Amino acid sequence: MTKDILAALAVFHLDNPEAPWADIKERLAFVALNALSQAHTDASLSAYESIYGDLQVNISLATASMGMSLNQHRGAAGAQRILEASLKRLRGDSKDLVDIVDNLEGIVGDGPAQSLRAAQEALHWDDLYPVYLKEKEGDVKQSTLDGYESNYKQISEALEVTGTTDLRKHTRADLVAMRDELLESRKASTVNNLITQFTTVMTWAVDNDYLTKAYTSKLKLNKDAESSRIPFERSQVETLLRHAETLPADSWERWGLSLLAVTGARAREITQLTTKDIPEIDGHTCVNIREEAEGQSVKNKYSVRVVPLVDGVLGFDLEGFKEALQGPKPALPVYHGVNNVQARKRLGVMIREILPNKSEHQTLHSLRHHMASSFKTTGVPVAFAQALLGHSTGTLAYDTYGGSSIPVGTLAEVLEGVFKAS
Repeated sequence: MTKDILAALAVFHLDNPEAPWADIKERLAFVALNALSQAHTDASLSAYESIYGDLQVNISLATASMGMSLNQHRGAAGAQRILEASLKRLRGDSKDLVDIVDNLEGIVGDGPAQSLRAAQEALHWDDLYPVYLKEKEGDVKQSTLDGYESNYKQISEALEVTGTTDLRKHTRADLVAMRDELLESRKASTVNNLITQFTTVMTWAVDNDYLTKAYTSKLKLNKDAESSRIPFERSQVETLLRHAETLPADSWERWGLSLLAVTGARAREITQLTTKDIPEIDGHTCVNIREEAEGQSVKNKYSVRVVPLVDGVLGFDLEGFKEALQGPKPALPVYHGVNNVQARKRLGVMIREILPNKSEHQTLHSLRHHMASSFKTTGVPVAFAQALLGHSTGTLAYDTYGGSSIPVGTLAEVLEGVFKAS
């Protein structure tokens, strides 16, 4: 690489591959404005024509031969347009240079990166993070990039479930909801790692003019902190279930919402069910939460459990549910072409529609918190509550031997007693 090429890059702050787009853009703006406003004599007209021409050549050589970051290439494209416009200004045509000064965004062409910055277009996470990864190519190992992409896809799922489709319009509440969705099936430490990676990309997006603001400050959980979600009140749960009863008898949304309320299961556990997961055990219809079929997953080994369905709990119509499972399209998402993510997103939207004044910290998972709160309020023994909710007890003997030893009939009596007492 020659000194002339390095000098040409330095003129536009393109000699540093780590330079953020904001700094490069500021320099491009300065050069463009200076080229427009500078006075010339006959001698300097000739001199600057030569200077601009040499810069064009050296920027072209750098673009063709160097390993440059995405920001450097964007800056080089902008520099070439500024130089071409500056040459026209020397010949008496300043229109292109005026346009560039008035709207610097126009200097980098119509490539993918530019389209992401168009204010009129929504910016989805799935469009943003690949651009970030592309810029990191060459700086980190491919295995590291693959790990980032895997984590970014988990974030993408959480954003989709919570309905955050346009990051340009995101709010703090949207990101809290994303965090809560991630917490549903992950440890707090894992969620914090994902949030760290999410924050890095969002900060980069702000620095590079894809976003004007990222509400990621203090989003991570404190050590051993619980989710910020709060339980639904009993009246809210009853409102949700009254609405569910107005839906068609074969509607998966009707029974999905109902099952979340009467089992206290995680949303993922309910929306992945098949008819094989609704067995009869010891005379009780149950929900068998497991990961047998493709696409099914549970949080950990303690999540594998059987929860009895008790007729009348919160108005639950057991016979109506069993009837809805008959026929070619049982009333479960999988039989209606709806995957786990789509189902959770739809149920989350329903809750927002039914309870427009709910707290921003109340989500699908708040139905699970309502069940846990009901157990605590009515004095349900910890072992029973943990067996129904799929929690670890923190006691090795019980976790190893006791989790599956509580009869289904006993668990059904516990559920019936909780809601009779309330």
